[in-house]
Amino acid sequence: MASVKIVYPDAKIFKSLFESMSKLIDEIRLEINENGLEIRAIDSANVALMSVSFPKESFSEFIINEKKSVGLNLSTLVKMMKRVRKEDRFEIEINEDEISLRLIGTTKREFKVNNLEVAIPEIPEGGIEFSTRLKVISEPLKHALKDLELVGNQAIFEFDGNEKLMISSVGEGKYEMQLTKSSGSIIEVISGNPAKSTYSVEYLLNLLSLTKIADTISISFSSQMPIKLEIDLPTGGNISYLLAPAIV
Repeated sequence: MASVKIVYPDAKIFKSLFESMSKLIDEIRLEINENGLEIRAIDSANVALMSVSFPKESFSEFIINEKKSVGLNLSTLVKMMKRVRKEDRFEIEINEDEISLRLIGTTKREFKVNNLEVAIPEIPEGGIEFSTRLKVISEPLKHALKDLELVGNQAIFEFDGNEKLMISSVGEGKYEMQLTKSSGSIIEVISGNPAKSTYSVEYLLNLLSLTKIADTISISFSSQMPIKLEIDLPTGGNISYLLAPAIV
């Protein structure tokens, strides 16, 4: 009997997740217990932290006879997930140290991978108070990230305290995008104090693949403080990306 067998209903979610995480680190550690699946990764420069949580209710099948921690190579995972089809489910089965990853749709494809020794990432303790918290449509943010790459290497996020979020950059030229409540690109202002801060475009681009898998993204930041971007997945689960401010 397998120690762990879990099935997630939409393999495309994991495809985008692994693509995004591969920009930060080379290997990940999956923590699977009776509550669900968790992944936490921090880049070597301690600039960006990604936390992923899939509660057991988000899986179409969730069998666990003992909690497991397994290490996987992200390059291998990214290559494997390029084979994902639209209707595929993603299955993880662990039997002792044998790990089977399956893409299940009209066919069932199985990949066996090695369990690697991956160190537990040292995650900084302590919470952060954010003065601005917004929920925005993901499509405009996706276009802003692509546009920013053409102009400069730093992105300025500025909220006016009312209804307008400005994303801009100055480099080889100038770029500005406005998201507002009146246009519908900002869905909700959860807390809206004025704030302005600058972040690395390169690190923000790590989120590009994740903007495809959810209609909305929550943005939290304060002046010259980290920015937190959160995605609640439609099939269950949460992805959080915390990025330190750029030095200007």
